[in-house]
Amino acid sequence: MVNIPSRNEIKGFSDRTRKNLAFIEQEYKDGANVHVVTQVTLSLFGIIAFPFDKYEALKTVLYQKPVETLMGVGWVKQVVKLDASSKHSPTITINDLCYHLRNALAHGRITFSNDSRELSDLIITFEDVKWRAEITGPEAKKFCLKFLDFAYEKVA
Repeated sequence: MVNIPSRNEIKGFSDRTRKNLAFIEQEYKDGANVHVVTQVTLSLFGIIAFPFDKYEALKTVLYQKPVETLMGVGWVKQVVKLDASSKHSPTITINDLCYHLRNALAHGRITFSNDSRELSDLIITFEDVKWRAEITGPEAKKFCLKFLDFAYEKVA
């Protein structure tokens, strides 16, 4: 019998998130009436809202890293484009970014630039109190997958 990690553990939740995203992407490529943009958004919501802060490895290794360092290690070219109002609530660490993304997602302050099903056609805007960020669809997917990789690797 294969020991499958519980969805209550980062490994289990990460694996299920990745499988669901891959499944939806393949179904879309095969012509199914599914929504990759929605799945990427749900994946982001899950990995950001999931209680990662209970894991010491993520708190000390990931959350305290400056956002800029992720760009240098292949995560994304530009994690977010911050609005000028972000000076009131700066995004310096991954913890800052996750905090604002979690608030935006949890309070429904997320908008899409259009209704296209193509990630490449999309910009997602997240807003929190005195904070605003934008990310392209492909970069949102890349961020999501890299975050899942990192979480899985550090908690393995």
